[in-house]
Amino acid sequence: MYLRRLELKDAPLMLAWMHDKNVTDNLRTDFASKTLHDAEDFIRQSWEEGNSVHLAILQTQLKHIEESRAKNLLRPPQVAGYQNQPNKDWKG
Repeated sequence: MYLRRLELKDAPLMLAWMHDKNVTDNLRTDFASKTLHDAEDFIRQSWEEGNSVHLAILQTQLKHIEESRAKNLLRPPQVAGYQNQPNKDWKG
């Protein structure tokens, strides 16, 4: 497995889980209204955030599995939040 920072090419896969009701049904944010532009903006903003880490997890260097996000890693003594959004097409 490989970890790397999010790239703009990840936006379509992010949008796919954002529009998947099985993933977002119990979340507060209205992800169904998000657009590709919203996902791209999120990725760009993730490059500038100092207290959060947004990573793509890949099975190989070319195959995207899921996006992981750990928030507030640099603000002790708080516990970091952790979120995974699996790509539903990945089986492992």
